[in-house]
Amino acid sequence: MKEEKWFGINRKTIDWFPTIDYDICNGCMICLECNHDVFGKEDDKPVVCNKDNCIVGCTACAIVCSEGAIKLPPKEYLRRIARHRNSSCSCC
Repeated sequence: MKEEKWFGINRKTIDWFPTIDYDICNGCMICLECNHDVFGKEDDKPVVCNKDNCIVGCTACAIVCSEGAIKLPPKEYLRRIARHRNSSCSCC
């Protein structure tokens, strides 16, 4: 299996995936329309079942969620990763 990369960084090392706030989720299941099979259904609720399938930087699921129940890391997280990758840091 080919190792997925995001700008040269191993995808599995990037914590970019959605979380669902079940306190406000209305169970509409629109998130299951994700083209990357990130979401599934368990006990009649949407669940994040394939987090590494999430495209780094994509926010489509959060945008279409009418209740705002889907959360993703802030874009600043990705900026920090990119800056660190482009620095002369020798720690990684």
